[in-house]
Amino acid sequence: MSSPSKVPFDEFGGLFRDARPLPDEIAVHWKEPEPFTATIKIGTNIPGGSRPYVTCHDAEHPERLFPMFLTDLIAVIAQCTITEGVVTAVWEPLQRGNNYGLALYDERRAGFRRGRGDE
Repeated sequence: MSSPSKVPFDEFGGLFRDARPLPDEIAVHWKEPEPFTATIKIGTNIPGGSRPYVTCHDAEHPERLFPMFLTDLIAVIAQCTITEGVVTAVWEPLQRGNNYGLALYDERRAGFRRGRGDE
């Protein structure tokens, strides 16, 4: 897991799971990975593959989708209050391999970025 210097967002502010080439009509906005507070609804679909994930959406802006690795979902279950699949927290985008996902904000990762001079 790493804190990337840039992450791919869509036009609505949702996070792309990967940065593979997309059709020209789909714009990718590369932004620095900043922590943000949001209320998300945890998805129920878990695609297979080497890095299984759930797709979550912003409860206030359902067009904003966020992939979440199962490893990070376990942290949410252990550390947060979830009501009917909805949780409010401070989140940050991160990278595992070639994929991106949403995770609970962790000050230790932020300190690591500061130590590298990435802020």
